[in-house]
Amino acid sequence: MANFVPLSEQQEADEATESKPTTQKVISLLNEAQLEQRQKKMDCLYQVKELVINKDPDLLDSFLDEVIAFQQDTSPEVRKFVVQFMQDACKTDDGLLVRVIPMLSYMIEDLNSSVVKRVMTAFMQLYMMAFVISLLSRV
Repeated sequence: MANFVPLSEQQEADEATESKPTTQKVISLLNEAQLEQRQKKMDCLYQVKELVINKDPDLLDSFLDEVIAFQQDTSPEVRKFVVQFMQDACKTDDGLLVRVIPMLSYMIEDLNSSVVKRVMTAFMQLYMMAFVISLLSRV
């Protein structure tokens, strides 16, 4: 008779083996993004977003600061991506609001108007989210 492994234990084992390669893939993509030019950098960052926010949100806390570091990039497209990433990260884990708001406050002083516009849009969305959270916590 074959050894029976409960589904929850099997899922935990599978997640542990999948998490490590995902972590290594994210690290590799972030390193590659630092070295690449604009379009290839954006491709790498979008892959990081897919892996960290959509595929394995448990990694979000580990890699948030690394993605936010791209707010210093010379490309406005990359800086707008960082704003979108922060907004999506907060939608995934509302506990990150405390870490993201100061970064957005810094980015609102950007010299590029499209980046500032994107930051203001993110602020509006995050404000509404925080308002709903505060209302639900009072109930």
